[in-house]
Order: sequence, then structure tokens, then C-alpha cells
Amino acid sequence: MDKIDFMVSVWCPTYNHSNYIINTFDGFCMQSTDFPFVCVIADDASTDGEQEVIKNYLNEHFDLEDRRVVRQEETDDYVLTFARHKTNLSCYFAVLFLKYNHYCIKKSKSPYIAEWNNNAKYIALCEGDDYWTDSLKLQKTVSYLESHPEYVMCFHAYNKIWGNDFSTSVECHNFDYDNDNVDLSYFLNPTVFVATLSLVYLREITEEFPVWAQIAPVGDVPLQLVLSSRGKIVYIDDVMGCYRMNSSATSFTSRSQNSLCFFYKYMIRMIRMHKSFDKWSGYKYHDAIKSKVKLEYKKIIKRTFSEIKKIIKRALHYKK
Repeated sequence: MDKIDFMVSVWCPTYNHSNYIINTFDGFCMQSTDFPFVCVIADDASTDGEQEVIKNYLNEHFDLEDRRVVRQEETDDYVLTFARHKTNLSCYFAVLFLKYNHYCIKKSKSPYIAEWNNNAKYIALCEGDDYWTDSLKLQKTVSYLESHPEYVMCFHAYNKIWGNDFSTSVECHNFDYDNDNVDLSYFLNPTVFVATLSLVYLREITEEFPVWAQIAPVGDVPLQLVLSSRGKIVYIDDVMGCYRMNSSATSFTSRSQNSLCFFYKYMIRMIRMHKSFDKWSGYKYHDAIKSKVKLEYKKIIKRTFSEIKKIIKRALHYKK
């Protein structure tokens, strides 16, 4: 296989997204760029037939006969297919069909994707239930970062949808200030949510990721904290993607709502993460972090009282 220098590596983790993954792939393949990009897709041993959906998509849209490009590989951990799109010659897919679920045993996928990430200047993110809607999303974001070397990350506006209900789509423009003057305090603002699908960042900034960030309960929040503490951030006020809420019973929203244990563990780990970041950053943002941690404790207290009320209500109803 000929070596390809990718400008962007798009990281797409996916699990049981068979109902959504085609939208995600279409958003990748529609990208119009003047540079090559690779979409690294890792299916974490889905049980809903998603791997078959992905295989069918590859057969239909990618040139699996070009031996100069195509790469097929199998290990004890995954089966890999690497290929180039039939018509969008800037678009490449590296699909990892994992043989067992890595999330449940807390095994990292990073070693599998290192060769593509390390060969790209920028990293873009989009999970398998979200998708991009603007064919110039990568071109716009990368062009800005290329012409403004002092910036390390950009993000953009997006639509929020609930499951498959596109009729409830809501545009999210969380930022009404100077677009090219975003600092870390905004990522700690409880009213602000930066959708992962909107992030594009300079890879080299995260080459040495701190330990506290690696063991955090989520990946996007510590990533945003690290990047915003190491360089300038720009917000592009164009809607260029869709963030899907509550896509399945295994989504974070569903697990948090349905499992009190999951919620408590998550919140405690988030508090520890913010305190670790506070120390790592030399307490430069201490006041903002202190306010964030207080809000997280308040969430725990509020949820606890809510659960107590439910128990009391059930007890009173049972007596009747």
C-alpha cells in the first residue's frame, strides 16, 4: 500500500448504531476538501448487526479492488479494512471490526488507530450516532486553523435531535461573544455544551496527554480542557452537524437517568477530574474550577433528594 499523508484523521467510535451509522458515513463521504483525510471507524463488537451494515456500505461505496490502496488485515483483536472512496478520492476509510467489546473490559483502542492519527496534522471527532451536514465542514475548520497557527482547536454550531425524531431538531448556537476569543472558562460554563462532532484540533497538542485526562469518565471534556489551556480556540457559527440525544438504552443520557449508581460514580469521577486539572494547570483557573465542582456537588444533592422523594411517595402509596 502506498503511504498517504493525511491532513485529517477522523475518529469514529461506534457501538450498536446500526440505525444511524449510514448517516454518519454519508456525512464523512460528502466532505469536499483539497486534502486527503481518513475516517478511522472502530465498531466495538456490536450486537445489533452494525458490522454487516458497515460491510455493505464499504462494498457499495469504496473501491475494494485497488491493490495500491486496499489493505486487509486480521489480528486476535480486530479485522481491518482500509480503502478509498470510489468517487471522493480525498476520502479514505480505515474500519476496525473489533472481535470483542473493548469498552466493557476497559481496553484501549489507541494502539490500533495510532498509525493514522500519528500520520495526520489534525484530528476530527464524530461518534457513530452523530453526523455532519455540511460538505465543507472539514475544509472550513482546517482552512481556519491552517491560516491561524496560534489556534489549536475549533468547534461549530450544530443541530440537536432526539433519537430519530428530526421534527424536534433544535439549532444550538451557544456562543454569542467574540468567536475567535474563546477561553477555558466557557468550557466550564454549565449552560454551554460543546458537541464532540464539532471538534477539530491540532494533533500534536495532545501527544502527551496527562494521566488524569486518560482516566476521566469521558473523553471530550478533558480534551477540551487540555486544548483550551494550551492555545487559542475559535468558534465557527455555522450549523455543520447533528448531535443525537438518547439514541439508545446504552447512551450516556439513558444510563444516567436509569441508574443512580452510574450517575453517582460518573459525578464523583468528574469532580476528581476537575480537581486534578486544577492542580495540573497550576491553579491558574482555580476560581472557575471551584465553581464547576460546586455545581457538580449540587447535582448530586439534587438527584439524591429527588430519589428520596420517589421512595417516600412509593411508601405512602403502598400504605394506602
